[in-house]
Amino acid sequence: MAIFLTGRQHAGENVSDVLKYRAAGLPAPVLMCDASASNTSELDENIDYLLARCIPHGRRKLVAVAGSFPDQCRHMLVELGKVFKVDAQ
Repeated sequence: MAIFLTGRQHAGENVSDVLKYRAAGLPAPVLMCDASASNTSELDENIDYLLARCIPHGRRKLVAVAGSFPDQCRHMLVELGKVFKVDAQ
């Protein structure tokens, strides 16, 4: 299920509000979001969830630090390129 909310709240506040109404006893939901701390800062500590980060945002972080870690980042970018190629197909 995908839920789209808009308004004055940031994503973390919206997710927190939605999870408050989730039925007890269900498996932990998977939250897919970028790495912004605001996406999880409002979540109740007692609510279980699985956090998934999106690959494009992770790739951008690799590009940003590539000057400091050129070999490691090059390796990761080549491997991620394989994932993007499969995704494009």
